[in-house]
Amino acid sequence: MSSSNQPSIDPSETALEEVAVQRFRSPSDAFWSGIRDAAGAPAMVLFAGMVGFGAMGKTNGFDVWFTTFTSFFMFALPGQVVLLEMAITGSSVLAIALAVTLTSTRFITMTVTLFPQFHQRDRNRSLYASVHLLAMTAWAISMREFHAIEVRHRLNYFIGLGLVCWLISIPGTILGYYLAGMAVSY
Repeated sequence: MSSSNQPSIDPSETALEEVAVQRFRSPSDAFWSGIRDAAGAPAMVLFAGMVGFGAMGKTNGFDVWFTTFTSFFMFALPGQVVLLEMAITGSSVLAIALAVTLTSTRFITMTVTLFPQFHQRDRNRSLYASVHLLAMTAWAISMREFHAIEVRHRLNYFIGLGLVCWLISIPGTILGYYLAGMAVSY
C-alpha cells in the first residue's frame, strides 16, 4: 500500500481527544463541566420559555402552586402548555392525559439515542431518576458533546447539564407568574 492511500490523522482530532481527557479526569469534573455548559445560553433560553409559561398560568386563572408544580414534575414545556390549554377548555382528564402523553413521545427517540451512550455500569435502575432531566436542550448538547467525553464520565456530565436546565425552570415559572400581573396593557 502506498503512502498516498493510507488514511491521514488530522492533528486537530488528536488535540481534541487530549483536551477531553484533561477536561474530565473525574466524575466531578464531568458534572461541573455539564453545569458550565448549561449555565449560559441554554439556561437563559429555557428560563425565558418558563417565564412565558408562568405568565400563561396566571393569565388563565391557575394558581402559582399548580403552575410551578407542572414545571417541577413534568418539565416538558409542550406537555405543560397542552395540559393548561386543555384544562382551560374543560377537557376530560382522560383526554388531557392522552394529549400530554402524545406530546411526550419525542422522549422515546431521545432516550433510545442518548442512554445507550452511557457506560454499561451506569445502565441500571438508578438511571430512571436521570430520565426526568431529559429535555430537548440537555439531549441536544449531550449528543453534540458525548463524542469528546469518555464513556465513563458521560452520565455525570448529563446530570450536571440536566440539573441546571430543570432547576432553572422553577424560578422562571414563578417569575413569569408574578410578572404577568405587572405587564402594561394599552
